[in-house]
Amino acid sequence: MDTRNDMLRKLKGRRDGYSLDRAFYIDPDYYRQDLENIWYKDWLFIGHDCEIPRAGNYFTVQVGDYPVVITRDRQGAIRALHNSCRHRGSRVCTQAKGSSAKLVCPYHQWTYELDGSLLFARQMGEDFDKAAHSLKPIHCETVGGYIFINLSEKPMDFTAFRDMALPYLAPHRLGETKVAFESTIIEKGNWKLVWENNRECYHCAANHPELCRTYPEAPTATGVQGAKDDPVIAEHWAKCEAEGLPSEFKMSPTGQFRAARMPLVDNAESYTMSGARAVRRALSADVSQSQIGTLLMFHYPTTWNHVLADHAITFRVLPLGPELTQVTTKWLVNKDAVEGVDYNLEELTHVWTETNDQDRWSSALPATRLRFQGSPDMQMASSFHHFDALHVWIDRQQMLECTSAVVETADVMTFTFRAEKPAWFRYLPGQFVTLELPVADEPVMRTYTLSSTPSRPLSIAVTVKAQSDSIGTRWMFEHLKPGMKLRAFGPLGDFSFVRHPGDKYLFISAGSGITPMMSMTRWMADCVPETDVTFISCARRPEDLLFRSELEVLATQMSGLNLGFIVEGHEARHGWHGLRGRIDGAKLPLLAPDFMDRTVFCCGPEPFMRGVREMLKSAGFDMGRYHEESFQPAAAPAAEEIAVRAGAGDEGEVQAAKIAFTMSGKEIEAKPGQTILQAARANGVRIGAACEGGICGTCRVMKVSGEVDMSHNGGILDDEIDEGYILACCSRPLGDVQIEA
Repeated sequence: MDTRNDMLRKLKGRRDGYSLDRAFYIDPDYYRQDLENIWYKDWLFIGHDCEIPRAGNYFTVQVGDYPVVITRDRQGAIRALHNSCRHRGSRVCTQAKGSSAKLVCPYHQWTYELDGSLLFARQMGEDFDKAAHSLKPIHCETVGGYIFINLSEKPMDFTAFRDMALPYLAPHRLGETKVAFESTIIEKGNWKLVWENNRECYHCAANHPELCRTYPEAPTATGVQGAKDDPVIAEHWAKCEAEGLPSEFKMSPTGQFRAARMPLVDNAESYTMSGARAVRRALSADVSQSQIGTLLMFHYPTTWNHVLADHAITFRVLPLGPELTQVTTKWLVNKDAVEGVDYNLEELTHVWTETNDQDRWSSALPATRLRFQGSPDMQMASSFHHFDALHVWIDRQQMLECTSAVVETADVMTFTFRAEKPAWFRYLPGQFVTLELPVADEPVMRTYTLSSTPSRPLSIAVTVKAQSDSIGTRWMFEHLKPGMKLRAFGPLGDFSFVRHPGDKYLFISAGSGITPMMSMTRWMADCVPETDVTFISCARRPEDLLFRSELEVLATQMSGLNLGFIVEGHEARHGWHGLRGRIDGAKLPLLAPDFMDRTVFCCGPEPFMRGVREMLKSAGFDMGRYHEESFQPAAAPAAEEIAVRAGAGDEGEVQAAKIAFTMSGKEIEAKPGQTILQAARANGVRIGAACEGGICGTCRVMKVSGEVDMSHNGGILDDEIDEGYILACCSRPLGDVQIEA
């Protein structure tokens, strides 16, 4: 079907006074046309100047398929950039808002200046042109404290809207405000329905009692119909115009944007239950009186606004799908207004939080509303988050909370975790995390491969085996329970088919070495079920074969998944009919006749992996397609120790100094000339780092006391330095220091 022509035909045939055809509100193809022809071409309100007052401030937003970051650069200019790294397309800024000296991709630490230009990209070769790999810019305009973006290559003219809006907005000086409160709701309806509901206000008297205490329900209050003939409105316009406040109704020829200043009911001053002003400090000294009503400003498809004498309420509409719409409301007050002194937050926000919630309920299905009314599902509903509203979990900012501990076998358990606060986990199938376990007075670090799949990113899981002499894992078996929180680092690691792709795969594992194979297979089952995988699992006894039942179910869902199980021995009561013994050159061809053509991943105890390596080499296998990883926790620290030895000995003239790491509780003596990072590594204190040249800012830590000599390359903001932060990679102690790490 030609969706575009079908839409045009139905639009031409629409009856005046009736809503659009059903397909305009639910059809995915119609929704895609909305994105392509409206959202990707029109100017969109995205936020406020006051949200990024200083260089390095940023906020992010998603518009359809496009992740966007808004920044203020070092020259004070506001910029909009595509929030996609030019290397692998990862999101560069993963938080909703923040402050950073540079924009650093969390995947491979490509580092960009605040204007989007690429500064640092490691191991890209001498002929790599950084200038050709800057973040892609987005057209950006500001007017009266509002930020608008346009995603098209050749945006339509912004001048007409600027010329109309600026005189109305200028007296309120919204660029000199702050966001006192922000809320976001998800309405269960197409974005056009949200707008229709907002504009007609047919439902207001019956459904918005708080709003109607001060906002007039009369049709003339919109300015569109008969406002000039309404004596109350005409008198109000004349009064405000005399005060130097443009007020009369104006609308663009197409109707896309308009503005007018309208009176409130009974000369109310603000949107409060009493009608009195909500904020003692006026938005601006340029507005001397309070009874100026509300400045209504609309710009389709993204924003409607109410600007009063004491505060402003701004609304941003963004489509999430054919039948889901995100509405974000922000309350702006004078930047010097103090909560609890100049305003009460509940009084300031009550009218519109209630009004928004009433609109949200009215857009929900009746069955959904009934379930929420005091039912046991209330807690579940209140914890619901759409994925696009969450941010990626960052190990240095959030702990993990255990949600379940499941016994797999007598000596194997699976522990599942979620983020301490709502977030999602970004990792590759087969990677590992390092857990900080409070075993005794001195926490121990243990590394475990993730058995979970990143295709289900709201939790992660590790499946671990406890040996009789284990310390950390035994503590987990005996003490780790749901609700407990742990600090973790990662995820990290190269043991993944993503890093070593092949046409078809052979997974060989023993014991709990199956965990990275399960992570990869679970991901394939969810995302690429046609993948060709031969999965061989080895164990001592049939009851020790981990995830056997799940693998057999997955084999019914994945046409290319072939399973092979080998056990060393079994009791007669188990009736084992499979292969027995250890994997060898005779058994491998039985389970994987074409193993010579496959990319092999192997994981298990070192003697097991050594046997597999020797078997493949003897068969003439191309070992460039062989990859292994031990599940032994000691493997990761060994690599770190090598890195420490390689970086040690940076001698200088500075005298030896003591460094106290407050979080790890370690106090060490730094060698003369060592950086904080080098000293930390040499003594087992983990500080993340990437460029190690003071560019990316990954190694930023808090300096609690003492002085350092820091020679950075722009990887930290002056505001951050004033707060006490340093970059560990380029800071050398000038005497005794305390570092929060």
